[in-house]
Amino acid sequence: MRQNSHGNGDAGYRSPAACEPCHLIFGSFYRAARALDVEQSTLSRNIIRLERVIGVKLFNRSRSGVTTTIAGTHFIRSARPMVASADKIVSAMRAAGQGRAGVLKIGHNTSVSAGNLRASILAWQAINPDVDFESVEADRCPPSAPMAQI
Repeated sequence: MRQNSHGNGDAGYRSPAACEPCHLIFGSFYRAARALDVEQSTLSRNIIRLERVIGVKLFNRSRSGVTTTIAGTHFIRSARPMVASADKIVSAMRAAGQGRAGVLKIGHNTSVSAGNLRASILAWQAINPDVDFESVEADRCPPSAPMAQI
């Protein structure tokens, strides 16, 4: 499997319409694939598969390069909002998977205002602004019973 620039074994997430700006900039699927860090054959197969699914040719291919058809230009323009939404979802899921987003819920049996707990929580929240923090203060006796409800 090809290594991507992030050093992991998958090719990484690439927006479905990412080839559109690349083909315009680079003029060919080969150079676009290199810019996207995918194999040219993979990019070409996926574009051909998409053209078959939607039943219309999106790109004109020639020895001199690649251009979009009228339908291809319309498709890409229409797909951009969906691609942007997909990119946001992927970013949010990656952040959640890495512990940089989501919810952190802790239970404690001491006051948040006492000791270093408040300062520790505020420092942690400053470093992790996309993680919602929830705190549950339990009775001091017995400590294990109320914490089990969290």
